Amino acid sequence: MKALELHSTWKRFDTAGWRRTLGTGYVVVLCYALVRQLTHQGFSLAGSDLSTYYSAALAVRHGANPLAPAAIWIAGYQPGQNLIASYYVYAPAFAVLLIPLTYLPLFAAFVVWGLCNVAFLPATVYCLARAAGVHMRALEILAVAAACSLLSTVRIELSWGQSDIFLVFLIAAALAARQSSRPGFAGVLLAVACVTKPPLLLFVGFLLWKRELRFAVTTVAGFLVLLLAPFLWLGGQALHDQITIWRFWSDQYLPFIDNQSPKGVLARLFTVNPYVRPLFVEPLLVTLGWLALAALLAILLLAVTRPVPLGADTRSLMEVGGATSVLLLVSPLTEYIYVTLAVLPLVALYMLLRESRWRQRPYREIALALAVIWFVLCFPLEHIEHTLWSKMATSSPVADLYVVLSPTYVYMVGVLFVVQIWALCAVAHTSLWAALRELGVLTRVRTQHALEAAHMAVGTILLVVLGSGGSHKA
Repeated sequence: MKALELHSTWKRFDTAGWRRTLGTGYVVVLCYALVRQLTHQGFSLAGSDLSTYYSAALAVRHGANPLAPAAIWIAGYQPGQNLIASYYVYAPAFAVLLIPLTYLPLFAAFVVWGLCNVAFLPATVYCLARAAGVHMRALEILAVAAACSLLSTVRIELSWGQSDIFLVFLIAAALAARQSSRPGFAGVLLAVACVTKPPLLLFVGFLLWKRELRFAVTTVAGFLVLLLAPFLWLGGQALHDQITIWRFWSDQYLPFIDNQSPKGVLARLFTVNPYVRPLFVEPLLVTLGWLALAALLAILLLAVTRPVPLGADTRSLMEVGGATSVLLLVSPLTEYIYVTLAVLPLVALYMLLRESRWRQRPYREIALALAVIWFVLCFPLEHIEHTLWSKMATSSPVADLYVVLSPTYVYMVGVLFVVQIWALCAVAHTSLWAALRELGVLTRVRTQHALEAAHMAVGTILLVVLGSGGSHKA
């Protein structure tokens, strides 16, 4: 009876006038997210990430090496010195994309980039709906996008002019293109995201597991072309600088205070760094701990991910969302603004619940968990980290505990991943233990087939070699 009353009440408000009013309200929320970040007290145009991108795009436009300042700083760096995050370190291909903005003054470019980021949010939701085969009205797309704009990391992205909202859009557009039977174009879109932030190449492994060979190969090929092409006019020194930057960022830069990844926490605990006194210096423990975590997360993800091509359904989108969460947890560098990528698994969960009987167990509990995660992520959790910074640097016996507690955003990503595993098990009507056993059986079968294929290949090669040798003797 209550459900009927709720339905009739909603029908009363489901009119053109109310839809226009609500739609206008959602657009206002999206625009307010940008205006608020442009006008708050701590905003600094010169210190924004877009200012760095703008300078790099100007350099590329005039044929100069945009990576030189970072490479010069790295050359003079000594372990234990402060780590600086204000240099341009992305591949030049990303700077090439932003060259059109350099024909505007910096502030105008910042506003245009901010408006693009605001537009990318509903575009991302639309593309994810297309990828999952879900029909959503424009009003619902705006509502979900407005909810995403309230996430604290998204607000920071708008304030700093960062690139992660753009990357989320590229991933979503790639998934939509794949479901439109254009895996080649999908690979190009994903390649643009990967060349900007190479840890996204972990998606290639996921695509291979999903038997998306063309999608994966196009992504890798596109990545290599986009990575190397700008160096044809920037020169070999720029390529050398890019390799130097990647090596430094994947090793000595790991203890950076804003790096919330598990590997970053381990680096602060077991390597010399400018922020905290390590428990003891043993870099091998950092690598072993990181590999153990990566293996555990990969096993859990593969256990609930079907080894079949991506379909236009919410379960496939959920599997992509799970891969995104794993990427954030195993990436060597996950600053809290990178958690903007969690928009993808959050929207995937919403679409799964939308297409399920979410009032029934276990979907009811999953819906509650999603609401709590979204609510917590709307708060500026980075302030907790900032509060703990001063406590980490003391000689207190609990200083190392503060190091472990500080990456609040990554802990929320971990909780989100657990909820995703729970939801995927619910969709498959199985338990995690049963899924793990099935993965073990599948792994044994595939290993046996691979060994048989290897034996046949070796036998064939030996026959050819022996046969050719015998013919020469004859």
